[in-house]
Amino acid sequence: MRKLSGISAFTMVLLCTLNAQNYYQQGFFLRAGNSYTFSMPYSLPFNQWENRTLTDSTASIQTQYFSPGSGLYAHLGFGYQVNDIFRFGLDIGYQYSSSSTVKDIYSTRIDTIDFSFESPRTLKSNALLFTPEITFMLPMEYITRPYLRVGFPILIGVLQEKNTVVLPSNNNFFDVIESHTNHVGRLTFGFSGAIGLEWVLSDNLFFFTEVRALGAHFTPKSSSLVKLEVNGVGELNQLAIYQKETVYERNLTFTTNDELVANQPTKASPFNLPFNHVGISAGLTIQLF
Repeated sequence: MRKLSGISAFTMVLLCTLNAQNYYQQGFFLRAGNSYTFSMPYSLPFNQWENRTLTDSTASIQTQYFSPGSGLYAHLGFGYQVNDIFRFGLDIGYQYSSSSTVKDIYSTRIDTIDFSFESPRTLKSNALLFTPEITFMLPMEYITRPYLRVGFPILIGVLQEKNTVVLPSNNNFFDVIESHTNHVGRLTFGFSGAIGLEWVLSDNLFFFTEVRALGAHFTPKSSSLVKLEVNGVGELNQLAIYQKETVYERNLTFTTNDELVANQPTKASPFNLPFNHVGISAGLTIQLF
């Protein structure tokens, strides 16, 4: 009996601690936080060379990489609390110094001999995201409230690709080719979501922690080769503009009459690179008025 009374007393104290006034009043709010995100691995064929057959020689390339959406992610949002359930807002996020490694696996058959080697590349990205979002909060008058948030991000970013290739040369020597290419992205759209908890710190100050996910992709608008070295010797100045610069155009078609112009960038069809992540975030929400 005493044990049951103790449990009842503890339950009453806990309920008195959890139950609070409805802190979520109608009005504007400001929220800020920081995240650490993790990307997902992918493995895709490099279509231009996949299973290309030349006489009695074949070559295939398989590209394995992590989406460049990993690393530190800072975000600042503002919006309007409609009632104690719905919250609308705009989140502005910045994914900075995201780095991932790409591994090109070459499998080659020359005559009757099989060769296989890897060429590593590094992708470093920075991206800005504008995300209209809506938050659903459970209508509980507790100091701790769970919530679900969905958003539709608009992404624009830049991507730097660092590539080092070791190629066989004459007399059993190897040529080491190092190149840096900058890709400027175009606007792309995606989907985001988060599940989290928010704690009441005061009448207008709240602490939140959440698990967030982003599904988006990076599509280049243009690319430029900014560094090219062969065995430590710069070769960039020896290249024409069409060899250093590329512009990507949708619905691009080529004909037999198309010619490369030395002083103009090369035209190519754009490619899509996944820009996905899952991360853990924490921050503060301030109810303004």
